[in-house]
Amino acid sequence: MSGALPTPKTKAGQMLIYMIFAMGAFDIGVGEASDTAQSYFETARTIFRQTLLDEGSIELVQALAIMGNYLQRRDTPNSGYMCLGLAIRMATALGLHNPSARRGPSPLDDEMRHRIWWGLVTLEAGCSLTFGRPPMLGYASFLTSRIPANVDDEDLGVGTMQPAQESSSVTLYSAVITQARLAKVTFFLQDRLARSLPAPTVAQIQWCGEYFHREVALLRPGPVSPDEPFALARAVQAWRMRDYQSVIYRPVFLASAWDPQSRSDADPRVKIIIRFVPHVAMADFSSCRTLATENIRDISLFAQRSDDHHRGCEWYILYFAFQACLTLLLSIVREPTNPDAEVWRKDVEDTIRLFQQMTSKGKVRGGVWVALKTDRNVICAFHGKSPRRATDTGSPDRATTELCRSGG
Repeated sequence: MSGALPTPKTKAGQMLIYMIFAMGAFDIGVGEASDTAQSYFETARTIFRQTLLDEGSIELVQALAIMGNYLQRRDTPNSGYMCLGLAIRMATALGLHNPSARRGPSPLDDEMRHRIWWGLVTLEAGCSLTFGRPPMLGYASFLTSRIPANVDDEDLGVGTMQPAQESSSVTLYSAVITQARLAKVTFFLQDRLARSLPAPTVAQIQWCGEYFHREVALLRPGPVSPDEPFALARAVQAWRMRDYQSVIYRPVFLASAWDPQSRSDADPRVKIIIRFVPHVAMADFSSCRTLATENIRDISLFAQRSDDHHRGCEWYILYFAFQACLTLLLSIVREPTNPDAEVWRKDVEDTIRLFQQMTSKGKVRGGVWVALKTDRNVICAFHGKSPRRATDTGSPDRATTELCRSGG
């Protein structure tokens, strides 16, 4: 075929092909019974041997990265985390992080190297935040690396001899570019917070939240219609931005929810982080609670408007909606008599109903639904009383320090 890449003959190339099939079959599935992805994955895993690590290749980097993402979606996140780590180490050994060592024999090969490297960066950013683990990549390790170009595949093929002109419209790689820029901001803030010893203060966390909001303001997609090209990819970026910013606030929110002293005599900065305070409203700031509410309603609206509820779509809905619901459940624990508490309960109930309607991720959806329902019932059992920790952690800053030390 003219302009087509040759079929890989190596073991690493074969492993990559089977992992592409596995991920594709997983994503397009519409029910548990329609799952053929695992057979492709098992074949790829059989091909993979320790000897392949000694050889090292771009194909193996891609195969391991896809395998890591596949395993995370298959609800074996630790295995996926280790696969991604192998992919990053191998990519670094091959020089993909180094622009001077990343020149390919053609514009397409060169661009592919940039796409692969930044794909690894974005996956690592998501994993480190999800698991609360330090990232393998230092912030400085990719500062000199160019973000992939926004080009259509038709303009950059095997026979292309000159770099293609970037498109001003949405392409297949627009979401990757947005996520790469988001990852740069995320890693910068993670690095800054890690240097705040023994743990970041409330003021430092507030500054990071405000910085994040300003930096990603231009990256936020507008209202997304399910009928437009790459609608799911654009919607997921909006959900991811709110979720990442909410994670920055999490230690303060948890400390405030479980510490009675900080709840009764809260630092004004804690109030700003947790909920919108009119007299200190800032154009470059969103509260933890606001972010969760916006995500839940945006996700619900997208799900109602979209008829294409394949497994790939429903996985992202479960992932982001569940985390947002936990923020609202914690809000009920913290302020059970708040006038908005009923609104939070309704948002959680609506999300539970949304999960019940899903068909492609039966086992996971059932587990998430049960978890949310159980949490809701436990909170209702308090009858307006919030649980107290065994020890009083004191001020919000001290409580935040303790949570950061424990990985909370």
